Amino acid sequence: MKTSDLFFQLSDGGEQVVRSYQCTEFRQWFSRPTIGYLTITNKRLVFHSIGKSLTGKSYLVNEMPLEDVAGISVYEGVSVNWIAVALFSFITYFFATAILTLFTSIVWAYLIAFLLILPHVVLWLLKSNILENSIREQVFSTIDGFFNGSLKARDYLDIVMRYTRYPFNFGLLLIVWGINKLVEQSSVPFLSSLILFVAFVVICFNLFGRGHTFSLLIGSKTMKDTGILISGNISQAFSVGNNTALQTLAASPSIDAEAVTREIGALIMDVRHLGDLGIKKWQQK
Repeated sequence: MKTSDLFFQLSDGGEQVVRSYQCTEFRQWFSRPTIGYLTITNKRLVFHSIGKSLTGKSYLVNEMPLEDVAGISVYEGVSVNWIAVALFSFITYFFATAILTLFTSIVWAYLIAFLLILPHVVLWLLKSNILENSIREQVFSTIDGFFNGSLKARDYLDIVMRYTRYPFNFGLLLIVWGINKLVEQSSVPFLSSLILFVAFVVICFNLFGRGHTFSLLIGSKTMKDTGILISGNISQAFSVGNNTALQTLAASPSIDAEAVTREIGALIMDVRHLGDLGIKKWQQK
């Protein structure tokens, strides 16, 4: 992040940005994610974010003096919500099996499965390095031309892929259902039901059960509570109101979360003890 892009104001007392991390991101339906940034200057640590929603903008600045840092605790990893997996597995199993019985032919199921899977596969190919770069650029330029340059298709690729994965997984489920029908004909009804239920569990685990978690706690020498806390708790995602900036404190890790986990302690120590040498070291990285 460039200094000119900072939401908060640097002081006139020689304050300069040492390093800025794209720390968390809160994803909303059909819009770009709201990013939470952790910026370290030679004088303070600042967590800041600007959120946009249908009801307007929201702003968040949470800061503490660099010399006030007493301790750091960081976690970044994958969490599994087994309760959500079990709940969605049972609910979708009974509802979907009732719907799937409407298909009188396996051929129709496979055809619909292909149509559901295709969009996500195409987008995945555009994002990966499997296709030649010239082909991908041609596709993106064609889409951009269709919208008269009002939007850049590449910028919305990740957003669209978040939603195409749902029909993609349902398409996989139709394929499993077709295989399940073949097993059913082998006069092993219990095995047939077990295969279908396991498929539901796997797909629900993929869609609802697994999530990346990032939490950061920076202790303070003088404050009663912590100086900066990024909880990694997703419960705020269900709150109502224009608080998208606030929700970055309880959002998913972004692209620099791993770097924060590895570097934040050493960065603060270098800036504190090495002064200008420490600042230059981290500004050049």
